[in-house]
Amino acid sequence: MASSKPPAYVTLLPSVACDLGRWLLQHYGVGYKEYPHAPIWHVITLFSMGLGKNDYPVVARNRNLYPTIEKIFDYYEPQASPDRSLLPGDFEMRKTLMAAQHDFRFNMGTGTVQWAYFHFLPHKNLTGTPSRPVCLGTKPCRFGAPIR
Repeated sequence: MASSKPPAYVTLLPSVACDLGRWLLQHYGVGYKEYPHAPIWHVITLFSMGLGKNDYPVVARNRNLYPTIEKIFDYYEPQASPDRSLLPGDFEMRKTLMAAQHDFRFNMGTGTVQWAYFHFLPHKNLTGTPSRPVCLGTKPCRFGAPIR
């Protein structure tokens, strides 16, 4: 899965889905350049890419977009070597596993993010400075520069 230029990985901080996406990319051996965004700013970036507000994380590779964990799985899983494959060949089992990971992220993940906001947001030294939105050139973007 090597490429001359690593894909862009557009994320929202903090996000359980984006953490899972990082893990997936590392598991599949994909180098990437991350473009993290603070809440709200990520929506501007997603809209500039022609995506919806919940279409994150996004892998942008060779002008192709793979928004959401499911699309990242769909793109990289078929290319994975047998020792790196995460999903079984049985369709029903795959469907069950994908539904479970979705439920874990949205049920347990939402509670984790709310806990993190409550405890970390009052401490500016822990939350850092929001990055500028990134424009991938798929639509006009006033807030960020295109990724070259």
